[in-house]
Amino acid sequence: MMRQYPYTVEVTKPLRLGTVVEVQGVPIAGANEFVVSLLVQRPGARQADIALQMKPQLNGSTEIGCVSIIADEQDEQINYFPVFPFSHDHSFCLEITVKESYFQISVDGKHLMDYSHRTPPHHISHVVLDGDAIFQSVEFFSAEEFQQKSDFKAKDLTYHERTLSSGYTSQSSEHNFDVESMEDNSFEDSNSIPLIEHQHGQRYKEKRDVNKYGVGNSEEPLRDHVDFEAQVSPHKTVFTFKPEERDITTRLDLPHFLEIPDEFGVGRVIYIDGVAWKDCKWFEVCLQTGSEKLPHTTAVFSFRPDFPSRSTTCNTFVLKNWGLERIQEDNFPFEAGKPFLMKILAKEEGYEVFVDGILYLEFTHRLAMERVTHVMVNGNADFYTVECPDELELPYCSAIPGGLHEGKTIFFTGTPLGDGCNFEVGLQCSTKPGSHIPFYFKVNFAPDAKATTASFINHVWDAGEKLEGPLPFQPDKKFVMKVVVEPECFRVKVDDENFLEFKHKLPYERITHVTVDGDLALYSVTYRDRWIGRRQSKAYHIVKSCCPVCVGCVIM
Repeated sequence: MMRQYPYTVEVTKPLRLGTVVEVQGVPIAGANEFVVSLLVQRPGARQADIALQMKPQLNGSTEIGCVSIIADEQDEQINYFPVFPFSHDHSFCLEITVKESYFQISVDGKHLMDYSHRTPPHHISHVVLDGDAIFQSVEFFSAEEFQQKSDFKAKDLTYHERTLSSGYTSQSSEHNFDVESMEDNSFEDSNSIPLIEHQHGQRYKEKRDVNKYGVGNSEEPLRDHVDFEAQVSPHKTVFTFKPEERDITTRLDLPHFLEIPDEFGVGRVIYIDGVAWKDCKWFEVCLQTGSEKLPHTTAVFSFRPDFPSRSTTCNTFVLKNWGLERIQEDNFPFEAGKPFLMKILAKEEGYEVFVDGILYLEFTHRLAMERVTHVMVNGNADFYTVECPDELELPYCSAIPGGLHEGKTIFFTGTPLGDGCNFEVGLQCSTKPGSHIPFYFKVNFAPDAKATTASFINHVWDAGEKLEGPLPFQPDKKFVMKVVVEPECFRVKVDDENFLEFKHKLPYERITHVTVDGDLALYSVTYRDRWIGRRQSKAYHIVKSCCPVCVGCVIM
């Protein structure tokens, strides 16, 4: 049956963190390009925003263009691939996975590229298919459903399926989440990304790579002239506590609320020192919005150990509703009557909780970290210290919001620690080992003050360049460094003075992450956008279909 294009599929449930949009199809013989678009139709707006429009070229150019248009502001990313994943008359399976700050795009199970979010994914309302291809299906999977796809197909538990080859159908399974606590309007705040759907009360451990990424995480060693291996600075600030400091005069009144200085985000750390009571049943640590008790606030991350069951429940609380429990039953690290030191580290993917220096559990983000303003502790424990230092945890690695474009500036604020210190900054194309590092910058204070620039492309470090002589950095003196994206180079300024220029080695649009490491007190990494011109691109307009299966009303 001939299918009329463009073809639109309505997204009936918000695309949540971990959701996979799977598109299967076949480029026709002689095809030039096809288009897969994720659109945002806002109330009252005739023209839809484009969260992601992916346009593979099949005319021999091996090019895949990714475009977004949000409120008439356009951003475009062009990617070239030596091994092109699409070809005429060969079927493909395209998978677009919602990550916290980007879409992960794979073809036939192999990772292809990433594309940073330009608008919250849960605002996406339609998937539109067009171009020189026969599209066979569009499916939506939660994270767990996709992981267990073959089993779910056998049990008919697919989240949503629309089969285009036999006409439009909608088959909905019983959703594995508490509908009452997860109504659409619970996440109207554009800063929040709703949670991954799991069975209520299900016991499971989230599976995730916990490797510590940093600059130069390649499989190849850095050349000698770059001197990559850094020594741990003796000046580095590390949170410590002394048992003799635990007495009744330092014990905190409960519940205790700590206001977090500055904005909470990737790299921030919370330290908690306490002692569980001998008859302890439970205690709670809550990262929340404001200093009021539940139910008069939002719990961005609630951590509650239960001593009788020797398990820990993690959850969120928003708009007077609890989310889905994430219960950790293994390796319970607390003992009644015993002291403990907790560390909660905010990462790009979620929170990591360490107890007495050992990683205990991870909790994937459900709400934006920026909503955290206070830490609350309460329960059957004596708490002596709750701290959130100004410094970010190193090594620091975070996705660049909105990606890089001409005119964008990255700001780094920090202080070099000590006379013999060194530190480094990298702009990378992903967090995977061996990923491209189009711009690497390192400062050494000993034995001679120098700065080094280099790039790591295709597993090879280039010759780099050394900048010797007086540096704009001084040990133990705070600085503000700017990296400005210009058409031909990165321009680096320190305290508003030009320092160096570094010519682009790869299209800057491919850069997705920034990393920082070394003997440095890093206070902030922030961004400023300055758009240079606009380029025109195809936009879709969506009008209500006149009947459930009619696509003729969807025009371009």
